[in-house]
Amino acid sequence: KKVFIFLLHILFNTSGSRNSHTRCDTAGFTGLNRVLMSARIKNVVQQAKSDFCSVENCVCILHNLSYQLETEAPEQFKQISVLDTRPKENNNKSLFSPKSALSCFSKDFKFPAMEKEKPEGVNWLYNQKTLQLYRSLLGSSQKEATLEACCGALQNLTASKSSLSTLMSQSFIEKLNGLPVISPLLISGNSSLQKTAMSLVGNMSRVSSLRGDVFPMVSSVLSNVTSNMIKSDSTIATACRVMQTLMLAEPETSKKMISPNLVESLTALSSNM
Repeated sequence: KKVFIFLLHILFNTSGSRNSHTRCDTAGFTGLNRVLMSARIKNVVQQAKSDFCSVENCVCILHNLSYQLETEAPEQFKQISVLDTRPKENNNKSLFSPKSALSCFSKDFKFPAMEKEKPEGVNWLYNQKTLQLYRSLLGSSQKEATLEACCGALQNLTASKSSLSTLMSQSFIEKLNGLPVISPLLISGNSSLQKTAMSLVGNMSRVSSLRGDVFPMVSSVLSNVTSNMIKSDSTIATACRVMQTLMLAEPETSKKMISPNLVESLTALSSNM
């Protein structure tokens, strides 16, 4: 056990290296991700022991390895293809409709590598099984460092405007019903965890088909700002930026989200700046 913990510390250091080649070598090391995901995290989740320190260490390593994954391992994502791109139905469209109403598309992607039954190497970092384990940990762990690492890994995987990020967001929210485990983190007393969760939600809000689910969550947070949030400028800034983006992208939906509580809360925030 001590040897395993010692090894995790070494891997954590190499996975967090600023040198992209070092990260890639660590991520591609044969069997490493399988050990991290299957041999450790999966087993302890099944045993309801998701707060073990070794789980935290494993997830932190995976968080580091997923950083700029698409840029550092582009060959992994050449097989993503768009199956269908079709406009959402909008009976009220006109030439004078908001831009978002005219250019709102629903995209379906095909990426066989994500569904591999026996992932290997780098494939573990974006495989459906890994997303499921993140979802399980977010729903079961009480350890804030583990929760933040899970959110951080998902944030890395959804960080760009690419097809991969869209697919990761859609898979986590639509296939795995991930929003219920993220929602409580948006009001966490830990400002760092709260900010990471909000940044993740912000990434996911770029996908037009997910905005209807994300919008109420962000609106609720800003309508019920806590004293802890007021102390954290970065969390407030992130939440307001996400809200602004959503309101500009979905003007009709934003009208329904505006409430006396939201206006009062935003006014109070402005007076505290």
